[in-house]
Amino acid sequence: INTTEPMTAENIDAYVAHGFSGGGARFRTGVTVLAIAAHQPELLEPIRKHFRKRAAAIQANAKKPAAALAAMLIADGLWILDGLGIPPISEKQRAEVTKIVSSLLREPA
Repeated sequence: INTTEPMTAENIDAYVAHGFSGGGARFRTGVTVLAIAAHQPELLEPIRKHFRKRAAAIQANAKKPAAALAAMLIADGLWILDGLGIPPISEKQRAEVTKIVSSLLREPA
């Protein structure tokens, strides 16, 4: 997410879709971050800064800041679970949750 440009519904949709996509490089990245957290937590500071900056950009630029932040947290939570190899939902449920999150972002403020 570019932290200097306004957040559009399309940007947030893309973020949610990416967060809900699971597997592949995202899995390896998640495992790497978790390994760092477990063994060298001091190395997490750049990652913390990135997530704080991203959350601030989402809240500052979205039409519905709380809904956009909730979408980010849901996508990131699923990303972490995917990284652990323990996604708690089926592919069908993943698609349903993605639709719910997207519709939440489109409801009138």
